[in-house]
Amino acid sequence: MDKRYIISSFFNNNEFNVNDIMQIIIEHKIEYSSNSNGLFVNLSLLEDTIIDKIYDKLQVLTTKKEEEYIPSKTKQPNPKRKVKKCKDTLSLTEIDKLVLSLSSYTLTI
Repeated sequence: MDKRYIISSFFNNNEFNVNDIMQIIIEHKIEYSSNSNGLFVNLSLLEDTIIDKIYDKLQVLTTKKEEEYIPSKTKQPNPKRKVKKCKDTLSLTEIDKLVLSLSSYTLTI
């Protein structure tokens, strides 16, 4: 199985301390974005050597003894937590509006 897929699945399905992974990201000057939902890294753009380092680190983290490392819990939805829905506003430049308008046209050849 592809290591990128395994890493992505692990990140999406588990909560864990990101400090060990952040060390790798910072060490290799990998571009990432973050918001209130977490960190985001485009794994498809990373070199295989970096993917190997992250994969190996995840293996170490998940195989440590319980006394040394408390395994993360799988994310479970909190039934008591209410989610407030809100609309995002998007600022568009004139060029953005033009590109959007052109994307709605059907080209027949």
